[in-house]
Amino acid sequence: MSRSVMGAPMGAGRLRAAWKAAHEPVPRVSAWTRRLAYAVPLVVLPSSIWRLPAVFDSGLSVGERLYVPMLSVVSELLAFTAIGLVARWGEVFPG
Repeated sequence: MSRSVMGAPMGAGRLRAAWKAAHEPVPRVSAWTRRLAYAVPLVVLPSSIWRLPAVFDSGLSVGERLYVPMLSVVSELLAFTAIGLVARWGEVFPG
């Protein structure tokens, strides 16, 4: 694969175009609905960050130390699915 001057692959423009097409808003979605959907992951973020210092508590077992960060990651991923309600990729069944 050829490289550009900056070291990025030449296909980066195609990837960017595909990303933009997948995240294009669905027709007839109002601007405030789109803003709300994009706000959901940002609203969940403080609780995810707030949980992370608990990992360094000396009273936690190894399982609990893994559970807390995974809970934060899973909650952010689930919050990100709200964007699928207003983006084109949310309408397409994978397969």
